[in-house]
Amino acid sequence: LVHQIDTLIYFLASKNKNECDAIIKSISNEATIIVHTKELIDYFLSKGYIYKGPCYQVLYDSNDPLEYEKRLCIKHPDMSDYEKASKTYFLYQGDEFLKDFKSKNFFGAYFDNKIVGYMGIHSDGSMGMLHIFDEYRGLGYAMELQKFMINHQLSKGEYAYGQVFIDNIASMSLQRKLGMKVSDDYIGWMKK
Repeated sequence: LVHQIDTLIYFLASKNKNECDAIIKSISNEATIIVHTKELIDYFLSKGYIYKGPCYQVLYDSNDPLEYEKRLCIKHPDMSDYEKASKTYFLYQGDEFLKDFKSKNFFGAYFDNKIVGYMGIHSDGSMGMLHIFDEYRGLGYAMELQKFMINHQLSKGEYAYGQVFIDNIASMSLQRKLGMKVSDDYIGWMKK
């Protein structure tokens, strides 16, 4: 078990059900547990947890910043853009998304002073939430925004990594174009 400091996120790798029972008793019901085996998924489902996944892990394993054409103005988003952004993010809503939206690790991408997409860092340190609005897709904005985010993580001395749902073909294609390493196996999140 690895606990992400200052969050309620736990990474669990155990096949011992007694250890799992002890862990469940010792953590908050609001914790998110990241698991990577079918046995753990089945175990937590039997305990009333909900599974979100499966996802591949992706990692930029170089310290070299990425070069890119800077067509977008990438900055912390304006609160006036929150409603538009919140309508497009499906993993969670409400206060949790608002907290991310207001964080120093969430960025809006703007072209001609109009928001075209967004991306941020989850509380576990992973890059995610990448979204380009429908009318701006196919213009290379996702590539530019993720390159910015990779460089942002590198500039802080952090790993540039994330998780991508295995059925998200467009994002998996983007990850490979960026040179991200993709895990052979997948992980998922368990939450009460």
